[in-house]
Amino acid sequence: MRILILGGTGFLGRNSYSVLKKDNYVIATNIRLTSYIDIIELIKNQNIEIVMHFVSTLIPNSSKEDFFYDLNNVYIPTVHILEYCALNSIRFVYISSGGAIYGNHQTLFSEQTKKEPISYYGLSKLNMENLINYYHNSKSLQYITIRPSNPYGPGQNIYGKQGLIAVLIGKIIEKKTIEIWGDGSAIKDFIYIDDFTEYLSILIGNISFWNNTYNIGSGIGNSVIEILNAFAENDILLPKIEYKQEKASDVKHMILDCTKVKHIINKKCLSIKEGIKKFYEYEMEKIK
Repeated sequence: MRILILGGTGFLGRNSYSVLKKDNYVIATNIRLTSYIDIIELIKNQNIEIVMHFVSTLIPNSSKEDFFYDLNNVYIPTVHILEYCALNSIRFVYISSGGAIYGNHQTLFSEQTKKEPISYYGLSKLNMENLINYYHNSKSLQYITIRPSNPYGPGQNIYGKQGLIAVLIGKIIEKKTIEIWGDGSAIKDFIYIDDFTEYLSILIGNISFWNNTYNIGSGIGNSVIEILNAFAENDILLPKIEYKQEKASDVKHMILDCTKVKHIINKKCLSIKEGIKKFYEYEMEKIK
């Protein structure tokens, strides 16, 4: 397959490129989507068969101004790219969100769970999904929408603001205070990056799996406290922990129902303890 990855320098884009390039012709680009004419030319000149969209400028606590920026710089240019793909029989893969798009529910999130985003990040993902569905229904666009839980692992920015496990590793290495938003009871679903990319690779490689939306996660919930305990169980010394007022945009309970994808792909995901150990050891090896 000839694949173009939009957002190829991000955490998910880079890791997906590394896996997909083993068996396919893959181009990973970080051309700004506002230059959508250049992207369409690239698709045309390279005879691209599949476009994979990993681009977002937002995070869960993004502001209204951030949302407008994303609307102009990601959403609107994507309309032009989708139009071209739909009219030229080029398949499209979109990386959505498995937490932000559903909002707060106390049950497992299946693909059919009502979409009630509580952040601009979740709203932007839902808007994009609706756009893809429109092109599928009106112009027969062939698509896969992926709703990942919280992927983590090597290649993730450990000194950034997003990704609990990555941020914790960064604080541990720098011996800085760990800030926990809320009381640590918030529950989330984490998936090791290698498990995520394996699911993704298998899904896009079988045409019978297309024109569907899939949750991809471990299907297991871990609270922030349990994540901290997993570090301790791996004999990783934690620095000082400081609890702060939770953010209104944070989803407090997010576990994905992954029955749909597990029904067609039979694999076991790495446990949270094993995943944290591998990620931590990878980062420690880098600074030796």
